[in-house]
Amino acid sequence: MSELEQKLEEICFYEQPIFLIDAAEKEEKKVIGSELLLRKTGGENRFPAMLYKEYMRDDASNLVFCTWLVKNIIEIINDNPGIQYSFNLDPQQLLYDSTFEAMKGLIPYCDRVMIEVTESIPSNRDIDQYFNYSVRDQIKRIHEMGFSVAVDDVSSGMNSFNAVREYTQDIDRLKLSLIQLRNVEEGMITVTISLWKALAANTGIDLVIEGIDSLEVSKWLLENGLEKQQGYYFATPRKLK
Repeated sequence: MSELEQKLEEICFYEQPIFLIDAAEKEEKKVIGSELLLRKTGGENRFPAMLYKEYMRDDASNLVFCTWLVKNIIEIINDNPGIQYSFNLDPQQLLYDSTFEAMKGLIPYCDRVMIEVTESIPSNRDIDQYFNYSVRDQIKRIHEMGFSVAVDDVSSGMNSFNAVREYTQDIDRLKLSLIQLRNVEEGMITVTISLWKALAANTGIDLVIEGIDSLEVSKWLLENGLEKQQGYYFATPRKLK
């Protein structure tokens, strides 16, 4: 067993539900899915950033991680019938063939899986234009395999408005986190949310607002027609057994 295979014991999945809030039914909440969050083992609820970076360094290392990922997601799906799960892939992973090979193992479960593409800018890009961060072709490839695709943390990193507009034919969900907007003037927050809401409405794509930490914020979103919500106010991430 290699060192990277041994280190897989240091990571696990937590989950955090995504809710649909029904304003007509006195704000009744319905779980519409659950996001799988990579965390360190030991109950710390912390993302293993340095170890994850090790798995991202090349195609072979990524294969070790993705093999573990697929195996564990299949177990979670089989243990929890009826729940749709989403999980994150770094754009760097979409540049490795090993990711697509591993994802083939999830094709039989594609109706229960949504892949969230994060905002990180790939560090190893085998392309001529060093400034071109787009993973449009890779997202299309994932979508054509039968998976639903979400773009995570829009307005951050590589997931700018102009970049995401390139993906609209091959994505099913946008996710906008309020955490990144904590120190932003209120008017700018409203404009940012309105921008992504308009894109979602014009393209028929879902929009989920993440990072909700209070009833007041949830109600404001609901009053503005944003019913799909996720955050610590509703549920803290919990470790999957």
